Amino acid sequence: MLLTTFVSGWSVLLAATVIDVASAKFALTGVFTGVDAKTGYRPPRREIEDLAGDVKQFSLYVQAVNAMMKTDERELTSYFQIGGIHGLPYISWDGVNPSRSNQGSKNTGYCTHGNTLFGTWHRPYMAIFEQIMAQKAQAIAKTYTSDKAAWQTAADKLRSPFWDWAAPPVHFPAVLKAQTVQITTPTGVKSVSNPLYSYKFLNNPEINNWFPSDYLGTQKRTLRYPNQATNTSNDDFDDRAVAEDPTTSGVWNVFSKTSNFNEMSTSSTGGYTFEGPHSTIHIIIGGGGHFSPPDYAAFDPLFYLHHGNVDRQIAMWQAIYPNSYLTPANTTSGTWTITVGDVLDENTALTPFTQGDGRTPWTSKAARQIKTFGYSYPDVPDWLFTNPRALAANVTARVNKLYNADGSLGPFGTKIKGRAAPASDTLSWSIAAKVANSILDEPFSVKLTVGDVRVGRLSVLIASTTENLEASTFGEFELSAALKDVDVTDVDAVVTKLKGSVKYTVVKADGTTVDGAKAELSVSSQVVTPAKDVTEFPVFAPSNERIFDMLVKKRKSYKRRRKELVKGYEKDFNAAVGVKREWVDVLVGMSDKERRGLNYYIGRPSPLNPAPKKSASINEHADELLEKWQDARTVCRKKAFEYETMQFRLVFNIKNQRRFREMLGEKEVRRVKERVKKGKGL
Repeated sequence: MLLTTFVSGWSVLLAATVIDVASAKFALTGVFTGVDAKTGYRPPRREIEDLAGDVKQFSLYVQAVNAMMKTDERELTSYFQIGGIHGLPYISWDGVNPSRSNQGSKNTGYCTHGNTLFGTWHRPYMAIFEQIMAQKAQAIAKTYTSDKAAWQTAADKLRSPFWDWAAPPVHFPAVLKAQTVQITTPTGVKSVSNPLYSYKFLNNPEINNWFPSDYLGTQKRTLRYPNQATNTSNDDFDDRAVAEDPTTSGVWNVFSKTSNFNEMSTSSTGGYTFEGPHSTIHIIIGGGGHFSPPDYAAFDPLFYLHHGNVDRQIAMWQAIYPNSYLTPANTTSGTWTITVGDVLDENTALTPFTQGDGRTPWTSKAARQIKTFGYSYPDVPDWLFTNPRALAANVTARVNKLYNADGSLGPFGTKIKGRAAPASDTLSWSIAAKVANSILDEPFSVKLTVGDVRVGRLSVLIASTTENLEASTFGEFELSAALKDVDVTDVDAVVTKLKGSVKYTVVKADGTTVDGAKAELSVSSQVVTPAKDVTEFPVFAPSNERIFDMLVKKRKSYKRRRKELVKGYEKDFNAAVGVKREWVDVLVGMSDKERRGLNYYIGRPSPLNPAPKKSASINEHADELLEKWQDARTVCRKKAFEYETMQFRLVFNIKNQRRFREMLGEKEVRRVKERVKKGKGL
């Protein structure tokens, strides 16, 4: 009997005896050896260079992963089969197929990219690799004949490592590009094949039946920046790539500027997101090799260290914003079991992973906490804190020390270790980019520069599909490095600096330039109030361009009003809609709970609304604010400018922005800010 499937125009013939997924049931439980049930302590996943310095744990890890790689590729828990969950081969794993009502998307694996399940799906995926690796390590530890207790303890506390590619000094660890490593085995110190360097496919003839006949599909091992003449990796490129395209500012900005879980999760919407820098690492480290395209990425052993770091970033973010989680949203990308347009929520099955009973699927709700899987991170010592606020402050301080140690990305109000303490609010400038996924049918990037300064990459891993040809990828990039020689509060100076110097280039993963490819760019600024100390983030007001867009979404009638305002007043329009973040939160009321709170709040007297109507509503309140903004427009007119080639809608100076603070009253601003901070609604 033969099973036939079609992949990208080529057929795959699989003998029924090759893999019996229909009867296989894998219980994903996590790893709980080394856990202290009394204190809640869980062994941490360690940074790879830290783990490499621990002789016993590193020796066990290397041997365990090598054992996985040598397991018959037909075995459900082999390295090959676990890697194949992510993309190729396009076959079911553990008997999990699309339902009859939902046929999924063709030519994809189970992995979720470009939608809100990006982070939560990869959490059990990393856990399944960790669980199998830990089982191998336990078996290996028992073969040591000397110092048995120490080896057993090392195995009990062993978890999968991560590579923090964003923390300065940014570099590609030597242990990831060494073809061999020296470890201590049960028979002594030996030099062995380094499982972090490459994965060698065991059964190439069979793999050729599972993979397409393209360059990557016909290689005997995974490659990074492949030299197609010699079929070898060019390791020098990895060093240059991480140095030339650092992701530090992008990661810090997600922590400090994004407080909504859905926005943090996916680059299919605007703003700062962990998926963005994650995709850039895939492209700049893979360089057109296996690590770049999702179909092959999980076969490169670096994948598990890379996504271990993404999971760590999300766990840190969750500790800072514990009350925000995944909310229902349509997806613009499909998988083996998800169709474009499906509504995804915290109860959507994270296929193909099943819980301990072998039947119940893992969901985002079930996988919300990392303690569910028995591991921790050095940056999230949650068992030490009973107060969520204290944990959030601790993790925030860790984020600031790792990714904003000099305060250059966001100021602190107090002087810390020689930093100059800013006297008042300042401005933060950023560039937003949008590109259609349909530009290429392979991974690519949009490289953004201001003069000679690289400000970031907008990276796309997934091409548009026949189900959704209009899918796009979004990103936002902070401009402090490009504006370090300019007074950022001087709008004229910033415009002069940026005008004509902002450029972009579309490139493939291997660095080849794509001529004629288009992207959309826009620049905006935010007022920044310095943080009190390292345990807090600065307060960033919403960008002036986005504030009125939020109002437009709230009431379609504002579209007509906006056109009237813009006509003849394009240069100063956005100057009339600049307010602090806390008041925008009150105005817009993103959730139902916030809307209810807002309707209650605006029924009370306040500096902005001293005589509220009993029938006051969000829309009426918005009208009142709009009138006040129109009055403020006249004051701000001379301080805003239009930059036509990039659709600039620039802000006015800080002195005028303070007008809104005075309008609300400092007491009222503090009250609202405190309630939002405490998670009490409005």
